[in-house]
Amino acid sequence: MEAAMACNFISPLEVESLAAKSSFCSRSPILTRFPAGAISNVGYLDSTIRKGDRDSHLRNSSASRSRLPPSSAKVSKEKYVAPKHTERTGDDDANLIEEMRDLLKQRRTDEAWQVMQLLSRSGKFPDRQCTSRLVAQLSHRGVPSCLARAQQVLTNLRKNNQVDLLDSDSLGLLALASARSGAARYALNVLNLMFEMDIYPSVKVWSAVVSRLGRHVDDCLLALELFDEVCRLIEEAESQGIDVRSARPDTGAFNAALNACATLGFAAKGEDLMNSMRRCGLQPDSITFNTLIKLYAKCDQRKLLKSLPDEMVENKVMPDESTVNSLIAGYVGLGDLREAEALLRRLQDKSEQGNDSKTKSKSWWGAHLRPDVRTYTTLMKGYVQKGRRSDAMRTLLAMQMDKDPRSSPNEVSYTTAISSCVRLGLMDEATVVLQEMLKHNIPVNVITYNILLKGYCSARKLQKAHSVVKDMEEAGVALDVVSYNTLINGCIETGDNAAALDYFKKMRETGISPSAVSYTTLMKAFGRNGQPKQVHLVFEEMRNDPRMKTDAVAWNVLLDSYCRNGRVADAKRMFLQMKEDRVLPTAFTYATLVKGYALGGMLGEVLVLWKEIKERTDDEVNPLQPDEVLLNCLVDTCVRAGYFQKALEVVACMEEKGIPANKTKYKRIFIELYSNLYTGKHASQRRRDRSEEKRDAVEAFKFWLGLPNKYYSADDWKPSP
Repeated sequence: MEAAMACNFISPLEVESLAAKSSFCSRSPILTRFPAGAISNVGYLDSTIRKGDRDSHLRNSSASRSRLPPSSAKVSKEKYVAPKHTERTGDDDANLIEEMRDLLKQRRTDEAWQVMQLLSRSGKFPDRQCTSRLVAQLSHRGVPSCLARAQQVLTNLRKNNQVDLLDSDSLGLLALASARSGAARYALNVLNLMFEMDIYPSVKVWSAVVSRLGRHVDDCLLALELFDEVCRLIEEAESQGIDVRSARPDTGAFNAALNACATLGFAAKGEDLMNSMRRCGLQPDSITFNTLIKLYAKCDQRKLLKSLPDEMVENKVMPDESTVNSLIAGYVGLGDLREAEALLRRLQDKSEQGNDSKTKSKSWWGAHLRPDVRTYTTLMKGYVQKGRRSDAMRTLLAMQMDKDPRSSPNEVSYTTAISSCVRLGLMDEATVVLQEMLKHNIPVNVITYNILLKGYCSARKLQKAHSVVKDMEEAGVALDVVSYNTLINGCIETGDNAAALDYFKKMRETGISPSAVSYTTLMKAFGRNGQPKQVHLVFEEMRNDPRMKTDAVAWNVLLDSYCRNGRVADAKRMFLQMKEDRVLPTAFTYATLVKGYALGGMLGEVLVLWKEIKERTDDEVNPLQPDEVLLNCLVDTCVRAGYFQKALEVVACMEEKGIPANKTKYKRIFIELYSNLYTGKHASQRRRDRSEEKRDAVEAFKFWLGLPNKYYSADDWKPSP
């Protein structure tokens, strides 16, 4: 409740309007990615706290596993208690400021916040020392409600053009706390504000933002742009004689940028970063090389991956367990299980060391290391991906027999073994592994149960799936959104739509927010059952859910339900609404509409769609990749409707993309429908007088099919093989 109250002072819409009025940082090109301006992401924590979404702002905090709501999660040692401060309208501003200063000295931050509110309501602000200390203390506490208050202070200061009341320490703490809470883009905006004020944050602050941005593939480019921009600004400042030593990038900052490269697979950029690190006189550490392993595996550079441990030795960096596990994971990701197995044997065989120095340089790094549970489990995952269940089970047995306690199998190991059985449909063996897991007192988590649920639902054994649910309840393991989605889909596949709806209702009753998969799965059920109205109701509920993003998948399910049930006009109306909502249609979208329009006799709309598809195919910004299903639907519809010129255009597109066309099918359709076209004895004069262009299109289509046509005589015609 307190967290929600902390965000009620300013709405996200007000923040957007404030941000739009002010120019944020004209110096930094990073800000071109945020046209809304300054601190427009203050609504991030606002919406997160209001929705109760703990994952985004507590994922990497000490409270990430707490089951408490965000407002009461124990993040800092200091217990948060909302104070009561009586408003005294007659107090002098100077007295209030002095009182606020005393409260901050006593670390009574909440009461100081109340005083700040009294001053801001009258359009007054305390001095720079008080304002900076308040923001610093609020940011330092780490509680989401306190962080939201610190962000609100900055928003109010920007509104009144008094950002200079905050010093570098308070802004740096705010950026650091925002990054750690998951609001990395907000932290990026704070950093750019500091640069606008000619404040150079310490490397600890800005590298934390780079690190946090680099953890998400959608933000990795921002991370690299921020790193390059900070380095450029530091270089400019040093050329002007400004002391920015505390802001210079260190090894940790380079590692953060390198991790973003690894996530994106930017090998060339990663090499540039390594060269820059050497020019700066910085030495790579184990994290640097472990990140390079991830990068080389992503880019399929196996030679560099294999030589990296020796390069570590040359740089006097001791390979550790993380290095070994990263190498195993890299080889598994590349599907090179032989190399992964060879590395594992090398770790197990200590007699590989030789007497000559050259042999030592090539082998000593593996002799002091032993494989642990992560090493074996990663290799097991590789076996599972290749369908080698027996090898996965043998690895599990080897882990059980290993005397080293670090190699004892854990819940991930057993879950991987269970997954290997489920993938092959061996549910009885999966149950045996589960019993073995319980026998060794290994706690069974929700992921393990979800794999079993998926196996039983895929096998259409709903009774077994229901028994797994009972086992989860008896073990005290709560079902999550994946569990419910699996059960809902299983019920739908077996035709039990009522049970699927019951699970959906139960999920909401237990306080679990449905995911996009939950909504779309339920929509599919109603669509297949001939209930497009129910599909639309679920779609609108999803659309009105602030946590959900109504993507192309949801729109496709809605359109498909309308087309399946003959409501083509409604499908066309929602298709136009889809584009108004700026959701890009996919190849499946167009294929669904082509089928629907053809069944509804709206053949002219098919030609309109084909024109749009051609334009999207040539679009450089949002190109469309037509697939075999879409193009075959178009050819089929055009042939049946007699649009032979358009059919040939689609065929040309198929040939350009290397998609084979079913000539036998189209030849059969043509002979059945148009064998006497223009040539039949009873053809009307009107048909005989068709334009020459149409005649040419028919003859060209017959030529493509291999049928006799005006381009060659029937004597030399031979059926295509």
